Amino acid sequence: MKQLFTKLRESKMSFFSCGIFIIVLFVSTMLTAKNNMYAAPDDHSHKVCNDAGCSDNHSDITWEEWTSDNSLPQTTGNFYLTKDIVLDDEWEPAEGDVKLCLNGKSIRVNGNGDSVIRILTDRNFTLCDCSDGNSGKIIGGVNRNGVSFAATIPPGSNAVFNMYGGCITDNDEIGVDCNSGKVFLSGTVDISGNGSLRISMLNMMKDFAASQGIDLESMWRTLKEFMDIAALSENSTVTIENTFNFKENKKAYIFINGGDMSSCGTFTSDWSKYMNGASPADYFISSADAL
Repeated sequence: MKQLFTKLRESKMSFFSCGIFIIVLFVSTMLTAKNNMYAAPDDHSHKVCNDAGCSDNHSDITWEEWTSDNSLPQTTGNFYLTKDIVLDDEWEPAEGDVKLCLNGKSIRVNGNGDSVIRILTDRNFTLCDCSDGNSGKIIGGVNRNGVSFAATIPPGSNAVFNMYGGCITDNDEIGVDCNSGKVFLSGTVDISGNGSLRISMLNMMKDFAASQGIDLESMWRTLKEFMDIAALSENSTVTIENTFNFKENKKAYIFINGGDMSSCGTFTSDWSKYMNGASPADYFISSADAL
């Protein structure tokens, strides 16, 4: 009988201990869930120029997470990428104001479209990159522009491309095809290594013209290897805005509508103000250099 009582007592103690453990575990789980429920969100917040000490009146922006790997937003807003994007067709930012932070990711097109990003009338698109090393990229590949304006944009339309960071590279056609749009460059950007196919075509045209007794050298005395920015319409403008520099002092090959830099609208306006007296020739090469 004594042995039976001892076993029952041990059994009750074991059951009691197990019950206490279960209660403690339950309470701990509930507290953890409550803490997680009310935890502050991990906001992605920074100025469009990604400069904490910015003196250009840029305000902090809270960016909305974009998690798709095969599409981009179809609404206005401020978005940041969490994955590399591969599109089936070129992306047209929504009408209004759209800001996109590359966050070190890349965007490319494997399907249809002449560009990676095409800006229509009444669009104000801003591209930036908050990653270390400004490593986010717009990569179009074969027979594509990086960023272009729709050919149907009328003069004076509100089609604007603002670039504060990131890289536009390895696009066979043109890095930024301005058409009749307005381009604003600010911060640290990299537009280089684009337009090799276009330059090859121009070289082929030059050789063919020469075989027909037509000398194109008067217009294109030096056909460069790349075509990064094309502002061939007198309605297109490329403006240096605020403190600006090209990543690692890379040169952008800019082609304009003949003449000198002034024919590219406001391309050199505010240069001296923001570039500390540096010569545009230290950063840009244009078709005008050969004229």
